[in-house]
Amino acid sequence: MTGLLFLSGCAPKDESGDEIHIILTNGEREGELFSIDDICTYTPEGGLYLCSMQNLYQGVYGEQIWQHDTGDTNLEGRLKDMAINRLVRIKTMSLLAADRGITLSDRQEEMARQATDRYYDCLSPSAREEIGIDKDTVLSCYKDLILADEVYRQIIEETEPEISDDEARTVTVSQILLRTDNRSSDSATEGGDTEDKNEVYQRALGLLTKLNQGEDFEQLAATTNEADRITISFGKGEVDQSLEEAAFSLGEGELSRVIETPEGYVILKCVQSFDREQTDLRKTQIARVRKEEAFTKIYEEFADSRTSRFDSEIWDKVHISRDCGADSENFFTVYEQISGKK
Repeated sequence: MTGLLFLSGCAPKDESGDEIHIILTNGEREGELFSIDDICTYTPEGGLYLCSMQNLYQGVYGEQIWQHDTGDTNLEGRLKDMAINRLVRIKTMSLLAADRGITLSDRQEEMARQATDRYYDCLSPSAREEIGIDKDTVLSCYKDLILADEVYRQIIEETEPEISDDEARTVTVSQILLRTDNRSSDSATEGGDTEDKNEVYQRALGLLTKLNQGEDFEQLAATTNEADRITISFGKGEVDQSLEEAAFSLGEGELSRVIETPEGYVILKCVQSFDREQTDLRKTQIARVRKEEAFTKIYEEFADSRTSRFDSEIWDKVHISRDCGADSENFFTVYEQISGKK
């Protein structure tokens, strides 16, 4: 699907320098916007997604975003990119659903009709005309959205990654950090900088000697630690490698050597070498990432095997209208509310 996900939305201008606004007539299919295989998408669907992106943006920043200079000279272009990217993705996922034999259930068909009635009825006649949308097109868009949601859910649920305790293991340690990353390199020569670092290292060795002689770790950390926290928990891949290797080699109550990290020199004391609750939580987090990766792989392989075409000239003629559904409900949030996702 090369080219469909990297689009620009520069608005053309007439001879006077004013933007050219194309008004689509309700019910007309004003040009084929893009096609994937033999499935065509027309400008009213692009207009619907653009209007919804506009509403989402206004929901965050307020309607005044259109009345004041925000410093974003290509706000319309960015919203158009987001709208077309989302529309392409939903259409592709709908085709993926069909390829996997997924169809809408009676409940989902009814959900699509309810969402269509609610969204279409809240659009003013002028907004419908501006977008060029009719009720059948809105219904088709909701069916695509539900199919995309369903194929995503099924692929996620059928993916069951195996994650061992060792891979998800979480340790809890206390730390003393003496920083070397907050010295001013502008005011020190290279030799002086090395000297300062060596001084910090020697100080860390001194603290380690005290700890090995029986001084209480927490009390010493309370007066010497330069990190934000004394006690921290982490899993593999979440901290600097030298810190990870040292922490995961410790048994409970054991002290590490002085460890060099990008932030400075660290001494660790193992509080808990295996946290069952945190490890199970991390297993869930890793599984979620693996499931997303599995879906992305299936989606991208499917998308790359499709034949697609995009008409940038037609999309360049579609523009944001400041009054387009500004007071209406949003296409996406209506679906989230009816489907119980919000």
